[in-house]
Amino acid sequence: KKWIVDTDCGIDDAHALFLSLKHLNLSGITTCHGNTTLENVNKNVAIIQHIAKTSIPVYSGCKTPIIDPGWQASHVHHDDGLGGLQSDYTHLDLTTHLQTDKTASNFIIDTINASPKDIGVITLGPLTNLAMASILDPTITDKIGALVVL
Repeated sequence: KKWIVDTDCGIDDAHALFLSLKHLNLSGITTCHGNTTLENVNKNVAIIQHIAKTSIPVYSGCKTPIIDPGWQASHVHHDDGLGGLQSDYTHLDLTTHLQTDKTASNFIIDTINASPKDIGVITLGPLTNLAMASILDPTITDKIGALVVL
């Protein structure tokens, strides 16, 4: 089975993402706001991929929640979402794996529609990208092969 990991990559998600990168067949990683800003989440995913020595495509998603004004957990995860770890990786291009041809929600829709029931989704943060995907294409909810929610 192939998987999509959807994350707001803070400290807790970083561990789960690292294990997913090492042990699962990932089609892509989608990112959204949550523990920190979307910009920081994208950088954090790049750092975890650098550490894991992987190069899975990353699709940037929702910057804010659909309804609620949102929150961030800098009091838990630091301003960058990774306990200040970003400052150790300023020498890296943290946009290497970031795809610009489609949004996270569109990637989810396209990937699931291309292989109905064969793609699982692991959500490590807010469900905003998955919710947006189901708003844009209500048929995908019946086509997800497995759904794991942290």
